[in-house]
Amino acid sequence: MADSIYLYELLDNGTPEAYDQCMAVACMQGLINRTGAVLYLTCPDDEDHRFGLAGDAGYGLPHMRRPCCTPKYWLEKFLAPGGWLCGRKQVVLHTIYEVYELTKPYIKGAVIWDPSVPATVNVATTIAGVEDLVVMSPELYLTFGRKAGIPVVQDLRGRFDGTETGSAKNDAYRWAIREYIDTGKCSSALVGHYFDAWVNRDKGNLSYVLERDRLVAERAFVFDLSVWGDYAPLNDPEQPLGLDKATFLMVLEHTYRQANGRHMTEFCGFFNGRALNEGQPNGVLTEWEQVFQMSKYCFYQNTAANDVYNQTFHQWAALDDLKQHRPSQKKRLEKKVYFCIQMCDMDSATPLYDIMPVLWDDPRRGEYPLAWGIDPNLYGVLPDVYTHYRKTASEKDYFVADSSGAGYFNASRILPQHWDMVVEHNKYWYEKTDTTISGMVLDNDNPSMMVLKNYAKFSPDGFNSLTCICRHPSEQPVIRPQVVDGMPVGYMTHAACDWTGPKGTCESLNQVYFSKFTPGRAQFLYYRICYRSPSELFDLYEELKRTNPQLDIELVDPYTYFDLLRQRCLNDARECAPDRN
Repeated sequence: MADSIYLYELLDNGTPEAYDQCMAVACMQGLINRTGAVLYLTCPDDEDHRFGLAGDAGYGLPHMRRPCCTPKYWLEKFLAPGGWLCGRKQVVLHTIYEVYELTKPYIKGAVIWDPSVPATVNVATTIAGVEDLVVMSPELYLTFGRKAGIPVVQDLRGRFDGTETGSAKNDAYRWAIREYIDTGKCSSALVGHYFDAWVNRDKGNLSYVLERDRLVAERAFVFDLSVWGDYAPLNDPEQPLGLDKATFLMVLEHTYRQANGRHMTEFCGFFNGRALNEGQPNGVLTEWEQVFQMSKYCFYQNTAANDVYNQTFHQWAALDDLKQHRPSQKKRLEKKVYFCIQMCDMDSATPLYDIMPVLWDDPRRGEYPLAWGIDPNLYGVLPDVYTHYRKTASEKDYFVADSSGAGYFNASRILPQHWDMVVEHNKYWYEKTDTTISGMVLDNDNPSMMVLKNYAKFSPDGFNSLTCICRHPSEQPVIRPQVVDGMPVGYMTHAACDWTGPKGTCESLNQVYFSKFTPGRAQFLYYRICYRSPSELFDLYEELKRTNPQLDIELVDPYTYFDLLRQRCLNDARECAPDRN
């Protein structure tokens, strides 16, 4: 078995049957892949699937629509000569019965969830990981499980009716908290915030279903709750107001107690956008609120993990210490506008797996320097995918941490007694990936000196602040460019980050920034942009130079940018120093 890769193509036709089968197969994959890279799932090779999230239904990249970013794309990469799967035999499985026969030695039975309480599909996933079970709907058990002779170990039907909290959903999660978090049976290092079966099963939506292999393999607690206390979620509108948030915080607090200061906890997955109530804060503000709440408990978010197949398979790739190149020569500070572009929001699994390949394969990549913002902890989630970018990087491709380091968290919310642990977590992944710059430290508040001094311990070559004030007013004053314990500190752009084409975006940048720059001075702009191609950004740079002939604009790599910023800060300090003569 160790020499073979077993391939199975998921049924993905938008039906409840597809949802049910995917749920069961993901559990089987999680259980067998605990022992090695054995079972690999694929999707149908039709046009919609082949173009993935980078297509015109995804992230605004219709002009870059091309066949990649699917499990077959990555399998071909790693089976090729030099790939870590080169030489492995491929065995195709054709039915769910064949998948079960392969994985049967690792399975102790089935857990049946209750379709009348959609949240129980998540509770069942938690149980499956802890007790080595397969999650099944009642229908799938009748058509498959019983025929295959799989015993029912847990049956959640009729167990939760709202008696405890006034909400069957919250009853289910609170029971699971007591049974699996408080007893230490599930992981304190990983929780999954994955969509429950509400709406998704009827539509046959496999997002946050096929990815459950990792949650099962690592025995994670799984839930889907709203972080807002003043809006009832659409998937449970009759609950007492604020109940979802109270249970959400209970998951964080009880997991935090189990972690007991030993490690940070990964919060994997996104909020359920369909459950946002009309009139409540939008998706971005919901994301920020989630991170604000979880950071106090030393959680970090792996925000989007949807449509990332085979995570338990990828995790068996080698996790060697990586190295990246540095600029061959340091520059002397001149009277220029130093411009650095960071390719942002590669801070979670989905963009790394499904979007970045489209950008990475752009023919102009390597023409000018770029900073690729990828959170270093993703090396542990998708080591072969992460390594692929490092091995194929040009001399002008550089890698920095995205929000907010080794995972997305609000540094201002970390309590003083936890900073040693947080530094240890970040330092491990920064050193593992040879990352020394934090290009976008996204936070709800401006960084304090305590935050800066702690980042200097693992991010010595640069720190950029980006503050997103939502419902929580800033308590710290805005920082100035400075050097803290040898680490240069600057800002990331807040404005002109909405792409309107090279010319339109250039106009916005000119209006907000470049029109205010004084010729003949050293000035700095670190620009944040998401999911645009190198070709587009190089066109933007050339348009900026064309429309600002009075300025000497130079696009530089992030190492050069921060080193020059350090020089300017030190020069400014010398100029402001009192005359001691």
